[in-house]
Amino acid sequence: MDYWAISLKNPEPIIDEYYTFNKLIVQNQNLIQKVERLRELITTYCVLLEIDKQTLGKILDEIYMIALYKNIQYTEFIAFWKTLDLSYSSFRQLPEQDRKLMLHKILEEYCEKRRKLYDELIRQWSIKKKGKSWNRKNRKFNSSEVKKFSNI
Repeated sequence: MDYWAISLKNPEPIIDEYYTFNKLIVQNQNLIQKVERLRELITTYCVLLEIDKQTLGKILDEIYMIALYKNIQYTEFIAFWKTLDLSYSSFRQLPEQDRKLMLHKILEEYCEKRRKLYDELIRQWSIKKKGKSWNRKNRKFNSSEVKKFSNI
């Protein structure tokens, strides 16, 4: 058979439903806590990579344990691995010592290439969120102040 001719006559859709997984995992509080902790640890790891390499082992161990947590592969950190041509499933199949070494190398790359980018995105999101809170607080304050002074 001429597979090339068949594939030309039957192009695949840009988004193939067969490969689309829409499993909702965000409601899992344990996972949310693990993801938040993972982000904190990665930030700490990146800072310590620059100033205190002695402490990295303890943090690497905790990141390693979180990296093995169910559904953690859906986080931005694990998604970054694909940019290095690494797969999470291959990582899971390695012996523990090799996984830790691989994780250390991935973290070094992540710190160099992505952490500052994600930190900036998180900072902008935080400013936006605080801005909304400030607007609500300001409106509440202004309306109570107007009432207070209208009684004078």
